[in-house]
Amino acid sequence: IGIGMLGLIGDPTLANSVCALTLSISCLLSSGLVRSVESLPTILHGLSYLMIHKYASELYVVNEYNGLKLDCPDQGEMCIFPKGDVYLQQYYPNAIENFDRNCAVMWFYTAGLFLLVIGIFQFRTKTLH
Repeated sequence: IGIGMLGLIGDPTLANSVCALTLSISCLLSSGLVRSVESLPTILHGLSYLMIHKYASELYVVNEYNGLKLDCPDQGEMCIFPKGDVYLQQYYPNAIENFDRNCAVMWFYTAGLFLLVIGIFQFRTKTLH
């Protein structure tokens, strides 16, 4: 994304700042790690489907928590999440069922971004010469 911004803007410092701000905001809003996606306002909930962090974070939590047995350190306390699947169903509903879709979105996003960056630099070199 930073290389694409550099192709559009031309100034490396400004491109780095814009890219860092964009990625930070989209990560905080769409990943679900700070706040669940379902509890976001309607406009941000819809925008989260356009951001790659939603799909990447779902892949991450499914990979880490699917089939995991969680133990409580003290047997006197009741475990809130005895299994990782309970955690997934509460905070990431349908993440297990959407695993293949999320993988495909990640692959297509990477390929599309690569092609977009090539296109930006091709356009920029033609307009500068």
